[in-house]
Amino acid sequence: MNRNSVWICHVRPRTSTGPAASARAPTIPRTSNTSPGTKNNQLTTWTDKLDAENITPYRSGMTGCFRCPVNCRPLNDMKMPGDRYGSGDGPEYVTLGKFGPNIGVDRIESVIRLNNICNDLGFDTASTGSSIAWAMELYQRGLITKQHTQGLELTWGNADAVEQFD
Repeated sequence: MNRNSVWICHVRPRTSTGPAASARAPTIPRTSNTSPGTKNNQLTTWTDKLDAENITPYRSGMTGCFRCPVNCRPLNDMKMPGDRYGSGDGPEYVTLGKFGPNIGVDRIESVIRLNNICNDLGFDTASTGSSIAWAMELYQRGLITKQHTQGLELTWGNADAVEQFD
């Protein structure tokens, strides 16, 4: 790596080895919606509510691919009997970012549920989270309205509306 690279000179010395702490480091770009013309100048950053210790109560174990001894895939269970999306795989770190600060959600339960819905539908959570954030941006700027969203208010942080997408 080049000795004058941004990583060596600025990012690495200011971050810890933990991914959640690194995401909150001052040198890591945040998800933001502060471009000119926006109505709310909404700014989202990683919150402690999305850190690992808040996911732990919902971790039911680990699993892995067939005959793989590593078992690196986390499982979740929100202990909601009869709820189709109350348990599943993940969420992974990228999913926390895409369904958390990227769309303004700070409740771990909502992130886990959105993750499980995407997994059930076979959607990539990173792409889906980015697409939802884009739709929220369009809604905020008035380029799409409730007419376009079948009555849903795509405001930042509205995880309930995201669940109702068809």
